Amino acid sequence: LMAQLECLVGSTKKDDLAVIFIHDVELMDIFGKKVASYSTHHNNTYDISHLIDGIYFVKMLDTNKQYISTLRLQKQGP
Repeated sequence: LMAQLECLVGSTKKDDLAVIFIHDVELMDIFGKKVASYSTHHNNTYDISHLIDGIYFVKMLDTNKQYISTLRLQKQGP
């Protein structure tokens, strides 16, 4: 199973478009323990097959290691 994450964040104004570059992606379990970490330098596809089924939080960091956003991910087997 592969997970792909792409992010483009923009404002509500047409003239203003903010592009945020995601530098690192961290996967946390429901207890807040980091279970995987990825650098986005080379691609934006991440292998999560080693993780057991469950709910994870995808934490995105910018190039300064500043928090951007967190997404909820539910991994389910076939």
